[in-house]
Amino acid sequence: MKAAPAGAVIDPAENQRLQMTLAGFRQAPQMLGVQSTPGNVLIAFDTDPAKGKFWKHTTDDKKANVPTPWGQMEARVKWNGDTLHREMVMHNAGDFKVVEEYKLSPDGKQLIVTLKTTSTMSPTPKIQQVDIKRVYDRVAQ
Repeated sequence: MKAAPAGAVIDPAENQRLQMTLAGFRQAPQMLGVQSTPGNVLIAFDTDPAKGKFWKHTTDDKKANVPTPWGQMEARVKWNGDTLHREMVMHNAGDFKVVEEYKLSPDGKQLIVTLKTTSTMSPTPKIQQVDIKRVYDRVAQ
């Protein structure tokens, strides 16, 4: 199913997927793990991969389809200097888009995550944008 064109009302099933996905990304994970190796990154919002909040990406900025708890999303991941940039789009949910940036604080004790989400809302289509900033304290291993 394709996203509704601009100016059209999205169907109820697409709107339901959009609302569930929005709620999922707006809820701050209790934990966040990031592991980086040359060319790859692992991002985990839960230690149990079966929950679907565990992603492995290549950092080549190429599109790849990834499963999420809310459905398939298209992802692109790259490094911008010392900032990890991840962009995800769910085409069958109002073209919901989330752009995340992960960066360590200058002292390396915190991970700062910023999220910008955009989506087409209904019943009167409009673009909604939400900006979120999360700060995670580093845990000694």
